Amino acid sequence: MSRAIFRPLSRALSTFSHPRILRILRNPMSRPTIPLPLEQPIAWVLDFDGTVTKRDTLDALVDIAAEAKPKDTISAAWKHCTESYLSDYSAALKQYAPDSLPTTVEAEKELLEDLKEVERKSIDRVSASKIFERVTAAQLRYGAAKAVKSGRVQLRFGVNEFLHHVLSQYSQQDHSPSTVGILSVNWSRRFITACLQAARASFDKPLPEVRSMAPEFTVNTVENAEVKELHQAHSTNSPKHTEAPLWMEIFANELGGLEDGGHSTGKLCAGNISILSSHDKLLYLEYIQDQMSASGATKPIPVIYVGDSWTDFDCLLKANLGICIRDDPMTSSQRMLADSFKRLGIQCLHVHEGKTDKWGVVWAKDFEQIKEWAETEFRL
Repeated sequence: MSRAIFRPLSRALSTFSHPRILRILRNPMSRPTIPLPLEQPIAWVLDFDGTVTKRDTLDALVDIAAEAKPKDTISAAWKHCTESYLSDYSAALKQYAPDSLPTTVEAEKELLEDLKEVERKSIDRVSASKIFERVTAAQLRYGAAKAVKSGRVQLRFGVNEFLHHVLSQYSQQDHSPSTVGILSVNWSRRFITACLQAARASFDKPLPEVRSMAPEFTVNTVENAEVKELHQAHSTNSPKHTEAPLWMEIFANELGGLEDGGHSTGKLCAGNISILSSHDKLLYLEYIQDQMSASGATKPIPVIYVGDSWTDFDCLLKANLGICIRDDPMTSSQRMLADSFKRLGIQCLHVHEGKTDKWGVVWAKDFEQIKEWAETEFRL
């Protein structure tokens, strides 16, 4: 089995195969009936907006608040927040890259972290606008289901078949399964959950149902103090399981108040959970890797990260293999990431070409292409 497309496996491990995190619920036959043995399982980590979905879902999330509170001036408030964000973003780029954009990977990472302040200001602005104040978890579920049914939120082509393929795989050595998780800067984990659950009904072969549980973080095994603090917060604020069964673990932000089963306070990224930037996503990916490394696994589990935008930059380079989603023509977010790789001299060939440079990044149009590649790459 070829591994030429992967960077060294010692760079990335995953907790997603931990048996306490991944459980098949209700019907064990929700997996395909013919399991596929592998030399070892694969841990897949997916971005949500623009990757699992065809387009960004932020407007759909705001629409839920607008429909839940028709007497409020949500549209005007959201327009102000959007215009202010774009203005701040443009000003920040001029401040941190006045002459030209970076030409080295490290400088690019520094710029992305500098731009996090724009995201933080935007979060504070939206929170102060009270757009999501008094929105309930039930309204989020209903609104997400409506958005999926109307086509406002659509999953990318091939997602369902890809997930069935991945979740049918297991290690020939110890029977541990290949796994899938979502890592997102989206403002509501419950919204992501509801969208995925609503999408199940649209498939002839429903998405597999898997329990989504908060990882049992063991922070004393992590050397990076920033990662310790971040994931101690995640383990403290995340429920042990979501309101309904899921088919994957989801790492994302949440609206304040919903964790306690009440109305939203309107505050975004409530508590200590805050995933705003490329670096924030990297911290979660690194923690996932460190946890498995500390568990004493005898054989490293390769991590494949799939994303579409600049906020996926660090994770795409950190994983054993990074796969960029690209439409034809590319969206503005996809183009920004593609331009970044080109500017930095990072090779990004199509996944079917089967080769990368030292950064290990390729691209694919959709999950059908990724599944086709995986079927060939990981065949015993």
